[in-house]
Formats: sequence, structure tokens, C-alpha cells
Amino acid sequence: MVSPSRRALVDELAAFDRLLEVGVGNRPGVACALATRGRHVVAIDVIEIDAAETVDAVDAAGTVDAADAADAADTADTVDTADTADTADTADTDGDRSGSLRLRRGDVVALADDPDPLATVLVGEGPDSGEGGAPSGIDAVYACNLPAELQRPTVALADRLDAACLFTTLGFEEPTVPVRRRSVPGETLFIARSGRQGSGRGAGGVPGAEGSRSRSGSRESGSADDPGNR
Repeated sequence: MVSPSRRALVDELAAFDRLLEVGVGNRPGVACALATRGRHVVAIDVIEIDAAETVDAVDAAGTVDAADAADAADTADTVDTADTADTADTADTDGDRSGSLRLRRGDVVALADDPDPLATVLVGEGPDSGEGGAPSGIDAVYACNLPAELQRPTVALADRLDAACLFTTLGFEEPTVPVRRRSVPGETLFIARSGRQGSGRGAGGVPGAEGSRSRSGSRESGSADDPGNR
């Protein structure tokens, strides 16, 4: 079963329609779950991602349809089953929306300085293609267990894409960038940059005005945590 913390994280990220995951590695459980909920996800990692081995349902273009993503955990050879087993249990697809997952090789440090990071991420598809599941932009950049040394480049990339930026850490690491802390069951979600939401949960910025509570039981502190003030 998918852990409660991962379920809660998917609930929070599902507020956005078009997402970019940084450092997916061979653990695409969150990305797959988002795809099953009708979201369009591009997942990158600095290592070469073998889509066919990571998610058997992925086609030659590195794309997995939402319907196939629900079964991806059971068919993947290299996926960490602790994060992705029974991914279908997290599915809460909004109506007839069709989601997608694209796996790409990409270095967040290089992308943060790229003249056109969106075009680079969507190489071969065109940044304004909005058909066939290809996102026409990025609403949120997120990462699971983001190392301290990659936090600033990840936020910089989100700035370049005019997107929200949300991440979790390994737990014992404190964020190295200014953040707001949002508590979700079993996890702390750090919000480094607010942005536009899609139709996942309505209009506005990243959910959570001071003290607000989401449907997953999360709570967000209202003040920014600036590591430079510690």
C-alpha cells in the first residue's frame, strides 16, 4: 500500500495541473499517482532514466497514460515498491480528465541556467503543444527528499518557469532556502515559492493561508522560515 504520507503529498500536489518532478530516479510513485488523477507530469533526473524498465507501461516517447499509470507499480522492475505498490489506490481522477507522465533526463542545476528551460524539458514536443498530454507550461516544480545542495537550483528553476516550488527533505535536513512549512500526515512539505493552481482544487496560490486546513488534514504555518536568519 502507498504510505499515508505519500497519499497526503499527492493530495497537495494534485492542486496543480502541470508539474515537474526533480530527481525522480527509479521512484516514480508520486508522479504515477498524479497522472492517474488527470495531472500532466514531467519527471527528470540527472541519471539516464530507462523508461521501459522504470515503468513498463511507458511508450517509446517516455510517456505513460493515466490508465496505465495506475498499474505501473505492479509492472515496474526497478521501482521501489514501498513508495509505489498499489499506486492505483491513490487514484482519484477528476472526471474524465486524462493525465500523462513523461520521463526525461535533466540536470536541475543546468536547467536553472538554461535560456529556455521549458523547451529543454519538453524536447521533441514543443513548449506550446498542449495536445496528446504534453503540458503547455509548468504550474509547479516539486521534489521528494530533495538534497540541500539542490534546493537553490530547484527554486531558481521554478522562478524561471514562473511556477510554484514545493519539496520534502530527508527529514533530518533543514531547508537551505526561505520556505513556509506545511504539515501533512507523516511529512513536512516545504513551500519555497507560491504559484498558480490548476483546476485540481480551485484558483489562487499554493493552498494554505495561515492556519488553514486542507482535505488531507494538512496545516501550514503562516510565516516564512528563512535559514539566513538562524
